[in-house]
Amino acid sequence: MYVDVCTNICVYICICSIIYMYLLQYQEPIPCEQLVTALCDIKQAYTQFGGKRPFGVSLLYMGWDKHYGFQLYQSDPSGNYGGWKATCIGNNSAVSETHAFRFLCWIL
Repeated sequence: MYVDVCTNICVYICICSIIYMYLLQYQEPIPCEQLVTALCDIKQAYTQFGGKRPFGVSLLYMGWDKHYGFQLYQSDPSGNYGGWKATCIGNNSAVSETHAFRFLCWIL
């Protein structure tokens, strides 16, 4: 299990060079959704080729950009992703989501 987690982390660190390449090319930070799309495209590609395993983690991506402000995205191991106002993943996520949505409704 530990080896799989380390492998995933190393791949994600290498993939995050997308941020730096975008910054060098366009002289501005990469938009959040564009980064999430790029990462999820790579995750999804790993599920298509024989001999390569899909990533075994769901992730929450939180960011801010000047066009859309604060953003929250969730992706699953297959590369599917979606935007959220509030969400949780992991053990007891349903209970946490209920509390998060109640709080969100209260402040809006």
